[in-house]
Amino acid sequence: DPFPFPWPSFADGKGRSGASGRKGAETAGVDKSDPKALLKVSVLSIRGEVVATLSAEPSWGLSEVLAAIEEQSVVAPGARIKIFHGLSPLLAHASFADIGVIEDSRLTLVVLPPRRVVTSSLDSTAKLWDMASGECLQTFGGHHRDVLCAAFSPDGEQV
Repeated sequence: DPFPFPWPSFADGKGRSGASGRKGAETAGVDKSDPKALLKVSVLSIRGEVVATLSAEPSWGLSEVLAAIEEQSVVAPGARIKIFHGLSPLLAHASFADIGVIEDSRLTLVVLPPRRVVTSSLDSTAKLWDMASGECLQTFGGHHRDVLCAAFSPDGEQV
């Protein structure tokens, strides 16, 4: 990956917990006397299309954003995602307030397909695996000899 931080995945069960425990975050455009004041935040695809709208607290972090995006069925299961406010990524330990998200902010959602691995075997099969779960997704049989190598097509769509 070109990013120096891990990609959360909906398949790994992370990022779906409730409140982050961050209290009292203050952000411009929000009633500073109310740490629970909601911000309207738009989530855009990298093409600039609005894919989700959030009503979020300034204390929200990555886990709350992932849960809200999942609730709106924006991302396919197993997809790897990153969320940015401008050039600032929303990392696991940061809140909206930490990266400068205010009322009517726009976040960018970057989505990559799930990580898959293909293996060959001396049992005359090749297998497709999900890297996050370790689950075998498909077995390619019908070979009459050992399968010595297996690879993805350049676009990653075929084995």
